[in-house]
Amino acid sequence: MPKSKHIRKSKSGKSRTPISGHKRVGKVLSPPIFEIPNLQMASWIHDRSPEMVWAALILAQATEHKYAIAELRRILKFVEEAADRAEFHDLTLSGISKLTPERRERVIRHMLESSMSRKLFVLLSFSILFLPTINGSDLVAPSYISIDSIEKIAGEDTWEEYVPMNLGHWAGVDLRKMSEGVGLKDLYDQYYSWPSGFVHTSWGAVREACFKTCVNPLHRLHRVPHRGQLVDAVSDAASLVDQILSEIDDAYPSFKNRLVSVVTGV
Repeated sequence: MPKSKHIRKSKSGKSRTPISGHKRVGKVLSPPIFEIPNLQMASWIHDRSPEMVWAALILAQATEHKYAIAELRRILKFVEEAADRAEFHDLTLSGISKLTPERRERVIRHMLESSMSRKLFVLLSFSILFLPTINGSDLVAPSYISIDSIEKIAGEDTWEEYVPMNLGHWAGVDLRKMSEGVGLKDLYDQYYSWPSGFVHTSWGAVREACFKTCVNPLHRLHRVPHRGQLVDAVSDAASLVDQILSEIDDAYPSFKNRLVSVVTGV
């Protein structure tokens, strides 16, 4: 009986779909699981866990699960007994941030009543503020590589059988189009082009940083090596970071610290 091309065992003994078992659509190799009609992937780690990090931290801090369950029940009891409990139907970070200031204060005050939750919010505040494979080939792994460890890391968030392989650009769109998509084309135009030249060593950047014009008129204004003093970009970088911090403040109020005042002293 011939072996199926869709399943094989890797050198670690685990079953994997070979490249030949994937379906190519344009520049993307889709695994067999994606052939299921109307399949939609959902990630607890990426989508739900960050929004429920306060509950995850309670579970992580508890010495025994029964204490964590008791704490979660205490918080849910507050919702159940609230006269306006319908307003507390979403206790994710986004849901809490959308509550009115009075309701948000009530739910957070209740969460802070136990020592476990007080520790939780210290951690939570900190997290908000500073918010060719060898298998299948003839290559021999170096002694410092553990194939088993690499496979565990590769599938830690999403099993590789569920991940299509994009053979083109990772996002399929350049940064300019990304800026247009989020309505920040003005910032792109204002800040990106000139600093990008320094990252990619374009002539304009090299000219400013490494050369100056010779003052000898017989040399026809040629350039000579020169170590110039570049303009400090720290204040501009701080301004951009502050705009990101403002977005954080809107999503998870209240966070009023900004960098420009630290950099400029104003």
